[in-house]
Amino acid sequence: MNKQIRKIKDNLLYIVIGIILAAYVFSILFMLGWAFITTFRSYFDFLSNPIAFPSKIIFQNWIDTFTLFAVPVYKNGVLYAQYYIEMMFLFSVLYAVGCAFMQTATGCICAYLTAKYKFKLGKIVYALVIITMIIPIVGSLPSELMMLRTLGLYDSFFGMYFMKMNFLGMYFLVFYATFKSLSWGYAESAFMDGASHLTVMLRIMLPLARTTFLAVFILNFIVYWNDYQIPMLFLPSYPTMAFGLFYMKFAATQNFGKLPLQLTGCMMVALPVFVLFAVFQKRMMGNLTMGGLKG
Repeated sequence: MNKQIRKIKDNLLYIVIGIILAAYVFSILFMLGWAFITTFRSYFDFLSNPIAFPSKIIFQNWIDTFTLFAVPVYKNGVLYAQYYIEMMFLFSVLYAVGCAFMQTATGCICAYLTAKYKFKLGKIVYALVIITMIIPIVGSLPSELMMLRTLGLYDSFFGMYFMKMNFLGMYFLVFYATFKSLSWGYAESAFMDGASHLTVMLRIMLPLARTTFLAVFILNFIVYWNDYQIPMLFLPSYPTMAFGLFYMKFAATQNFGKLPLQLTGCMMVALPVFVLFAVFQKRMMGNLTMGGLKG
């Protein structure tokens, strides 16, 4: 009887949790769907009924956004250039891909060395990662700006790549756990065949962790793609799409101040992320599987 009561309680709990999650998912999908539908409505049609379907589907919002979605760049108080969505898309790709790869690769390599090689510095590195995750570190932007200006890397993509070459953060622990779970027997077999430590890392161990690497890279890419604050401070001459959307929101012209146009700009910024997730969702959700060892 007790087991049946416990089973009923567990089933009720699962049902309640399922309802809550379903409501949460529906709210997100509803807002995304509403925003996407609104991009095909005229401004006056939107004012008549904000949550209704468009009385007439138009594509003018997308056309106008390509024309109005622009950011002026000033140097020494003089207009230097005005970048439209094509160039901002290129800057976003250079910024997001480069920074995501540098941060993911650095964390992956440091985690591999810490997990697979026993040296005193490894414990210090691991402890440093934990400490920096616990202690809030704020106010580092002025020192980072000063460092990049001193090195001559301010307002350049190489400067941003250099800044992101760090191993701190939660993803270090993800890579550390991944490499801890990998058998060292693969490396020992390669050593017997004359492989060097670098060869083992690049051709054996890192490929075994490629699923984790790709998942972390995509997550970092999404973070940098949606980031507008860092490009605004460190890349003033190379505005990204996220910064362009921020600029057009708070320095909007009379036309771009209309909500359908703003939502169209949001959809343009979010569309690459949706495509990326749709293409790589199986890799992101998949588990790392490996074969057995012989001998």
